[in-house]
Amino acid sequence: MPPDDIYQRNYSVSGLYERLREDAGNYPDTMDQRYGAWAWLLSLFRLVYDGGGQTPEYLPARHGQLFDPDEYAFLEGRPRGSKFVKGQVIQPPRIPDGVVYRLLEKLLILEGERLSYRALDVEQIGSVYEGIMGFAVEQAKSPSIGVYSKPKGSKVSTTVVVDVAAILAAKSGDKPEA
Repeated sequence: MPPDDIYQRNYSVSGLYERLREDAGNYPDTMDQRYGAWAWLLSLFRLVYDGGGQTPEYLPARHGQLFDPDEYAFLEGRPRGSKFVKGQVIQPPRIPDGVVYRLLEKLLILEGERLSYRALDVEQIGSVYEGIMGFAVEQAKSPSIGVYSKPKGSKVSTTVVVDVAAILAAKSGDKPEA
């Protein structure tokens, strides 16, 4: 990625994180009521995929699957399998800045230290990739809650997503006891 200040402050993930961190410090109560960070990420994904800048060498197009806007159309609010059409108006999901901030914090900070992905060697990147291979993103169809569980002494945690309406509709005899 370009090392210059314009890219770092206005397009990079670290620039977005720093801006959100500052906002969280100054306006913590409104982080979940603002919605600009997701559009920033979508712009960055598109920039990485298509390339950009005054010259082709500045940020060459990557055209890889990871940032392909048609591979992950739901990120832009488009139906699965749809193809982007230049000039098409999209309605990205409204993801609060607070959510993006907390997500980036989990990706960029480990035990209070800033991670440098550039410093990771191939084996470490492979380990990270293997760790997330089993995850899938699913959209909840109705209001839901995540129930987090980590048995004492275990390194493995589990989050089960539960449909609130289904729980409320169940008869008391149908509900398992804790």
